[in-house]
Order: sequence, then C-alpha cells, then structure tokens
Amino acid sequence: MEKPMEDSTLSALGLDALSQGIRFLFEQATIALGRRRERKDEERTASEPAPLAGELEPLVADEPTLHSRHKQIETLIDALRDYAEGSRAIAIDPELLKNTAALREHLEAIYGQRFTIAGEARPESGPLTIQEIKIKRVGVGAEAIAIEADEILEGKVQTKVEIEDIEGTFKGQKFGRIGR
Repeated sequence: MEKPMEDSTLSALGLDALSQGIRFLFEQATIALGRRRERKDEERTASEPAPLAGELEPLVADEPTLHSRHKQIETLIDALRDYAEGSRAIAIDPELLKNTAALREHLEAIYGQRFTIAGEARPESGPLTIQEIKIKRVGVGAEAIAIEADEILEGKVQTKVEIEDIEGTFKGQKFGRIGR
C-alpha cells in the first residue's frame, strides 16, 4: 500500500527537522485545544520560532472546525506527546509520520493555512483555502457555487464538490486575485 503524499514529504526530512516540526505542530495543537477550553478569542502563538518554510498569517482558529475535530486532535496529541516532549527518540517510523501528517492536516483545516516544515517538498506555509461542498440535490432553478480565481498569488485554493443529483446549475465563485 502506497504511503499518502503527506507522509512521504515528512519522511524525506532529517531527524532534527522532523523533531522540530513535531514539537511545533504539537504546541499549535495544544494551544488550539487550550483556546477552545478557555473560550478566549485572542491570538496565541507558540513559544519557539516556527521551523517552517514560508510565512504564516496570524493564527486564528475556525471554532466550528476546531470543535468538530477536537477529539481526533486530542488522540494525536497523546500519540505524539513523548516525541514532542523529548522523552522518546525521533525515528523515521511509519506510525509517527502518519500521526504527524494527520495532526498537521487537522491544524491546516482549523487555521486555514498550510504548515510546511523547512526542507519538505511541498508548497510553502501560508494561507490555504479549502472548500468542501456536499449537496444531495440541486433542483430546477437552483444554483450551487464554488470558487473560481483568475490569479492565485500565494497560498492554495482547493475545492471538493460532491453533488448527487443536479437539475439546476453549478457555478464557481469568481475572484480576480487571491493573495497579495
């Protein structure tokens, strides 16, 4: 069975970079869950500089996404705790890579930004727009809309649309430019 792409980009990192990345993602996840528990709206940042390629915008969690994913994040934090706290040595282990990639995927969805560890072969960290649309039926005269952009200068826009039955129209939302 082939590894998911995200796992393979992590496996190409050196142990030091992977270790820093795990600590960073672990800290961001604990901050996100702490913010959820405290119900505070202010931004909180990690105590160490991010070992990331690219620049993040200020991290502001999408509360509904955080709420829907908090149990999975708690499970992943538990799985990565010993590595993040340094009580267990980092090794290129399939389970460690899978858990790290899964935690990153959740954080990217919560914060709307890509978290790319320096040295990874994937687009740089920064704004990320993911839109998932699931529609059972678009009736006659109805319209479903997704994203359309003339120019994406930074970040990434990803749209996934699932429509079971369509009699109306499906259109993309049009932007001239996304990014600076």
